[in-house]
Amino acid sequence: SINNENEQTSWIFLNENYSDEEIFNTEQLIVETLDWDLSIVVPYDYIHLIFQSILLNETEQAKIRSHVHILLSIGICELNTLTILPSILCCACIKAAIKGLSIINNHQIDELLLKIIHCNKFDLIHTQRMIEQLFQCCLQDIFPSPRRRCLVPIDTNNQTNKSPRVR
Repeated sequence: SINNENEQTSWIFLNENYSDEEIFNTEQLIVETLDWDLSIVVPYDYIHLIFQSILLNETEQAKIRSHVHILLSIGICELNTLTILPSILCCACIKAAIKGLSIINNHQIDELLLKIIHCNKFDLIHTQRMIEQLFQCCLQDIFPSPRRRCLVPIDTNNQTNKSPRVR
């Protein structure tokens, strides 16, 4: 049965009968034999290309790039982003980072990004909002809002309100 085969395979690997190099070489042989192309394009591949077109000094680029990496790390872990093109996801993270840092005009960056990746403006803005919401959720998980104290004591007795305004 399949379960027995899996147990046998697991047992072989657990006993460390094969070195990591042997396993890697075997995987590489299988991929080459089946003619699989495993070089998939990911959002990170677009960062360098896009930053070549954005005219900023090195300090500003470094700040934005750092934020983009964080936003992409959050974004690619969400199931909702699996259907979004990597180029749009990258651009949305760049827009969100620029908006958060208030470095340059959003309208200028919109036109540039739309020109570079040839996408629908609505898709880009929608993805940017999704990334911003994901980031806010992550922040709330890390830094929950403090409980607010009530400044006025609340009387929980079942007495009727004796205020002259309320009848």
